[in-house]
Amino acid sequence: MEKRSVRLRKIMIDAVRFWFLLVIFAGLGAFAGYRSTISYNKGIDDTIKAEEELKRKQAEAEAELAKDKTEDVVFTRKECEKKLSENAKREVLETYTYYQDRISRRKQMDESLLWKLDPFDFNSVYLQFRVVHENETESITAFNSYVHALKLYVNYNDLVEELVAKYNLDTTHRLLADMISISDGGKNDYDDFLMITIYQDELTSQLNDKVAETFCAYGDKLAQTYPGFHVELANVSKANYYNPSLISSLDTQKSTIVSDQTKIDTALKKFSSMQKAYYNMLVNGTDEETITELVEAGTVTKKKAVVEEDDTPAKRKILPMMILGAAAGIVAAFALILLGNLLSGKLLSDRDFQGIYGVRSLGMIRERKKKGIPGMLQTAEYPEAEDSDKLVYLPFNLKAMIEKQDLKEITIVSTGSLDNISGLEALSDNIRKENIEIHTISEFPQNVEAAENLLKSRTVVLMEEFHKAKLKKIDRVVGFCKDNEISVLGAVGIVR
Repeated sequence: MEKRSVRLRKIMIDAVRFWFLLVIFAGLGAFAGYRSTISYNKGIDDTIKAEEELKRKQAEAEAELAKDKTEDVVFTRKECEKKLSENAKREVLETYTYYQDRISRRKQMDESLLWKLDPFDFNSVYLQFRVVHENETESITAFNSYVHALKLYVNYNDLVEELVAKYNLDTTHRLLADMISISDGGKNDYDDFLMITIYQDELTSQLNDKVAETFCAYGDKLAQTYPGFHVELANVSKANYYNPSLISSLDTQKSTIVSDQTKIDTALKKFSSMQKAYYNMLVNGTDEETITELVEAGTVTKKKAVVEEDDTPAKRKILPMMILGAAAGIVAAFALILLGNLLSGKLLSDRDFQGIYGVRSLGMIRERKKKGIPGMLQTAEYPEAEDSDKLVYLPFNLKAMIEKQDLKEITIVSTGSLDNISGLEALSDNIRKENIEIHTISEFPQNVEAAENLLKSRTVVLMEEFHKAKLKKIDRVVGFCKDNEISVLGAVGIVR
């Protein structure tokens, strides 16, 4: 087995089904809340008096504490540059460099077109160009030079500079350069195809045709130097994908910004007052800064003068605690219901097929439609189940899979009895219309003959009844199929 998942809807349905369990646990919780509140409030009055006395003594002690004395000291840039040692000034300048790096990286993140894209919904357009030889006798050197010049046109940002200038784009070529790249398919030598990749955003989505037109125009211009060559657009394609490298770049940039700030904070803690003032002047662009310095510390610490304070206990109200206890009891009941579902040894829902056995659920057949509240719970628990006389999705789904596998026969196997299941009869009649032969094996493994019949079938469909079929028995069927290389096409659930 792999894992069993239980839907919240299933827990709520079982809570309605076993309402008496919630009532019992809620009652026990309310009683526990009542008893604990009475016990807790019994000695509260004396505790409150002791707390008030403690607060009075603490207030008197705090009044006796000595206060730290500080004063503001003004430093000037000339004073700092004159009195600070070369080593001290170097430490300040190094810290200021970290500050500038942090600001620069932060600005780059805020302005970058590439880093503003969603890496989980990343879109690219690929423009594939073909280098056309008008004269097949051109030398390989001329061809390589022509292609190399085309790549340099993109890689050295001449293309984006021309786009920004020509179309008056609301950006800079430095930012736009991150959104456009070029590559060729060759390993050791250039080949006839070049690929320009354009990362898509609000701006670049309008540039696809302009990039192709500008690139081809440059290819024609380059032909003046390398006669006999030109480029033409061969193909345009798009892709939407997850871009892990973009996430990695963003994480690296953020980590570096945090690292720079950590270095700054660490340095400031070690700086003298004059160094701090000099650093603030560099950051703020001022020639004068004020630093608060400690003149005299208090002679008595608060730990010595003040008794450690404890929170004053407050009386609890009986009704809220009973409500809280009842709520806790209901939560415990829900937890018990959840545990019961997780530890159940029976098949509970169609999700168990996939979660436990890795088998796809093909659909569910409702053999008996209940009425009243049981019927409402049945519909809520299996909303996708189809009535046995109105099967639509299940036959269609099964036929589609059979056609995909190009099968002529399938075997429906179950650990329980398949007798008198009207939905199976309707499903079989529907499938047989497609000239597909259906075999059934009930209560597997009932005998050696059933096992031998199953071995003859190369493709099977499980059919099990919810709340009745045992997981251990289904394990044996699935394990038998896997051990004997029998393909399990899917599973069908029976609802009663």
